[in-house]
Amino acid sequence: MTDKNIIAEAGSINPFIDGAVRTDPSRRYLVTVKPGDPNDPANPSEDNTLYDATSAAGEEAVLIYRNYVPNIGADRTGDVGLPRVTLHLADGSTLQGEEACAAMSAGTDPLGIPFVPADTYETLRANFEPARETPAFRASYGTAFLFQCDFQGNCENNPPRNTAFYANADNQYLYSFLNQDFGDVVVIRGKIPGIPETLNDQEFFNENDLRYWSLCQNEYYSQAVKECLYDEQVFINPDGFYTIVTSEPENRPENADSDCGVGYLPWPDKGDGFSIVDGKTDDPDSAFLIVRNMLPADDFNQAIQNTMTAGDEASVLGDFMPKATYMSKAEFEDLGCAPYTSLAYDQL
Repeated sequence: MTDKNIIAEAGSINPFIDGAVRTDPSRRYLVTVKPGDPNDPANPSEDNTLYDATSAAGEEAVLIYRNYVPNIGADRTGDVGLPRVTLHLADGSTLQGEEACAAMSAGTDPLGIPFVPADTYETLRANFEPARETPAFRASYGTAFLFQCDFQGNCENNPPRNTAFYANADNQYLYSFLNQDFGDVVVIRGKIPGIPETLNDQEFFNENDLRYWSLCQNEYYSQAVKECLYDEQVFINPDGFYTIVTSEPENRPENADSDCGVGYLPWPDKGDGFSIVDGKTDDPDSAFLIVRNMLPADDFNQAIQNTMTAGDEASVLGDFMPKATYMSKAEFEDLGCAPYTSLAYDQL
């Protein structure tokens, strides 16, 4: 359920509607979560109602509440706290707090980690390197196609679009496997779509190309996120493109900082995070980049959501498609304090 589609309670406003006054403190809502299949014609479409995709009583459902970036000075919830939950029982009584959690056997263990059994991944990793000497950014078509393409080298067919990496109706991703065997430093360039500025407590909310964009360094196997740069954090060079460097901290070039117009992401210290499984060892040279596009506008055609066939990413995204190259620390430092001038996007 997307925030802008939630109808606020009487006397309140939804701050995510285009043109809304974000600073209005009256922002109350009430959402009902019901059992059932949202695609079942027998389940009526009701305002502020979310079906949990279960088909039988007692079947487990997963509810994820996503907050991304609060205003500067606000806490993780945007200073509104977490939603309060009330469980309505068949006899008309209600439960809240820990009593409601106990009645639903609610838990918070992460689901779907890891993606694949350890022995399968170990065999794939030992026989094929998923990173490319020229880093390849691909739209996510699900785990099965990722293994076929990135771990077996067969990227030719037209797979169905299945979500992975916690993608959903609002979020889609590009990903790229990296490996330090090709170079100590990875340089990424591209354009960021138009984003509504909200970080500094702007009074009004105005839609743009995307709601949110980010580039994150991740451990592939454990799915742990090392660190991210999001849209309003990224410095845009005079040519209109960003320049972002990722490396191990000891290999960070001296000119990979904001003074030189360069963003920086540290390499994941556990590489692929394979040691999440007892007895398995990490590949510290590997890394996994993810680019997020969240809530594209209907008329923004260059979003990841508009890719349709594996391999069409560059033609759909145009200049918003990231490009990357490997370098040594010394090579990047030799570019000086305006490295973008030697890293033209169309020549990467």
